Amino acid sequence: MNTIVRIPFHGSEVLAVDVDGKPNVVLKPAFEAIGLDADQQIRKLKRQTWAGTGVTTVPTAGGVQQMVTADLRTFLMALATIPASRVNEAARPLLVAYQSEVADAIEAYWTQGGAINPRATDAQIEQVQETLDEIAKRRLAERMDYKAILNYLKLGGAVDDEYAHVQNTLYLLLFGRTAATIRATQPQRTGVVRRRGEGFRKSTVAKDYLTEDQLALLNATVLATVAQISLHFPHGASAGQMLEAIGRAVGILAPAQLAVTR
Repeated sequence: MNTIVRIPFHGSEVLAVDVDGKPNVVLKPAFEAIGLDADQQIRKLKRQTWAGTGVTTVPTAGGVQQMVTADLRTFLMALATIPASRVNEAARPLLVAYQSEVADAIEAYWTQGGAINPRATDAQIEQVQETLDEIAKRRLAERMDYKAILNYLKLGGAVDDEYAHVQNTLYLLLFGRTAATIRATQPQRTGVVRRRGEGFRKSTVAKDYLTEDQLALLNATVLATVAQISLHFPHGASAGQMLEAIGRAVGILAPAQLAVTR
């Protein structure tokens, strides 16, 4: 029997059931509570590519019933797409406030890198902080691998955009793909393990997607590049000088290995 869960929502509650440890909203009472035709809304929802719905056993006052449920992500998306004029007057201010908050969160996600719910609990804030710390740690780890290159670029007056260009050029020369393309086309092999040990958390670090052969070639190329720069430009290198050094390093180290690493 699935356990009933009540999810706080803008001063109200949404009825849900626990399915494999995750809350799934019971759609019919949720839609009817705001004056909508539940069957019509469920049909619309099932046509959406982003929606995840299913039929779940739900304990009710009239006995156990099979009811359509949706994961929380799907339900919250559905609320964001419902015209406020369609719901009853009592629910309208709540829906309008929610949709406005969703719009603010989406804008913050794309323009500021993230959004924080001001009503988040201490536990939720702690979880967000853990995620941020892990992202920062992974990015620092990647930059540490290129620390010498980054330092020489900074001494030469380069900026972050030029550093990113140098890094992408390195990946293109070695693997024929940018760092972003590697993340999108290769399976993740290393990184932060999920709390329950269920594989890795999705990483934004390209190195986490490299094979052992690719990683070995990358590290060797970085070392060869740094050796050249430290000899010829000990007081700092421009992005152009760094790219030339990378090109020479690739020419020395890569030809015999590219067939394996690409």
